[in-house]
Amino acid sequence: MPDLKPRILHVHNGDVVRIKLEESGVPGDHVVWADALHDGPLLPIDSPPERQRAMRAASASAAGWNEAEILEMLERWDRDLGRWAEYDEVVLWLEHDLFDQLLLARHLAYFAGAAPARTVLSLICVGEWPGRPAFKGLGELSPDELASLLGTRQHITPRQLELGRRVWDALAVGGPPAVEAVVRDEDLAPLPFMRAALHRFLEELPDVEGGLGRTERAALEAVDAGTSDPVQLFRRVQERDDVFFIGDTSLWYAVRMLAAGSRPLLALAPPAGGPAPFGRVELTDAGREVLAGRADRVRESGIDRWWGGLHLRGHAVPWRWDRQARRVAGAATQR
Repeated sequence: MPDLKPRILHVHNGDVVRIKLEESGVPGDHVVWADALHDGPLLPIDSPPERQRAMRAASASAAGWNEAEILEMLERWDRDLGRWAEYDEVVLWLEHDLFDQLLLARHLAYFAGAAPARTVLSLICVGEWPGRPAFKGLGELSPDELASLLGTRQHITPRQLELGRRVWDALAVGGPPAVEAVVRDEDLAPLPFMRAALHRFLEELPDVEGGLGRTERAALEAVDAGTSDPVQLFRRVQERDDVFFIGDTSLWYAVRMLAAGSRPLLALAPPAGGPAPFGRVELTDAGREVLAGRADRVRESGIDRWWGGLHLRGHAVPWRWDRQARRVAGAATQR
């Protein structure tokens, strides 16, 4: 007799959750699509996949990853997800932080532009767990706890697909003003964690006060407070965030960029055998000037990083984040 059980494709935000759910016995095929979309360039969802992967891999190589390995991984993720129409149901397993909400926007935009299929699209997206007031994400749950979430999945609606496409278009094409407009004006109730995540992403723009993104400023402040060990620095920056989303490799790349340029804000000792690509971290005089608001990192040291589809580079940027007004500031209003 033919197997009449529905075929399910589970799409995860990383291997930790994938492995636990496979151990739990949740039926179906389990794959990962886990690109760190807060780093590197974002392209329109209908851009050629080969171009998207090539640009993302090239950007990742600047952060210390092996470009060929990243390209192979992205190709595998796309290939696995690209089989979605062969299944009766696709279940997205995600959480509330910026990393996952960008994944959600990307997945929704992808499915919104896909050819119609009989496949049911479902979503599991959690931001809390009973008895865990400091809940950070799915990876800290046991296999049985994760398996219990399967029954809570909800079918993805046309409105959610539409919102995902709008969010992605704002990120990849519209830029900071478009993202701010989504945060301010769009009814995001069908995606309950998206507004806070997008606001957090806006905070990664160079700020008006000193040309620092929120994570960069947190790193400088932690070093200024006495943290010099790279691993401890990662923990201190984690503690300063409401909902932490950035991995250690991404943070250490940001630290290396703060130690580059014509006037470095940080001084890095050679690697000391730990996991970080550098040793002790110290604040320079230029770093103190920027933290005190007496100098601007972008104007004095330059910048070269992506924010969504916007390439921030050189000694001037078109958009910044005003921390006091909590809004995007254009070039004409920058101090």
